[in-house]
Amino acid sequence: MQHIDFNEQLKQIQDVLKLPKEMRWMKDGFTIVPNSILTADIPKELKMLYIVLLMFAFKKKQCFPSIKLLCGTLGVSSERGVQKNINRLKEMGWIRIEYRTGKPSVYTLMKS
Repeated sequence: MQHIDFNEQLKQIQDVLKLPKEMRWMKDGFTIVPNSILTADIPKELKMLYIVLLMFAFKKKQCFPSIKLLCGTLGVSSERGVQKNINRLKEMGWIRIEYRTGKPSVYTLMKS
């Protein structure tokens, strides 16, 4: 008979609940990344940002994470740096941006 550690299961659930609501579904999920993205001749920080946007889009072509949420997901502290890289992706034609007042921007992913 298999031993079930309910305290460990409760801790795992509590860890998931500590995540921001919009990130909870991603805890054990996965993201399919096209090889064309992985092999693209662009800086690695742009690749990682695009892959994170793919993760938030989850089978869609659009997503709208805040800059703060992108920083947390990427493990970086510079919101300005993330914004700069978003603009670089836009200039390269990898994303389109719909700016919204009082809400996070909507990012449309152009590469897949």
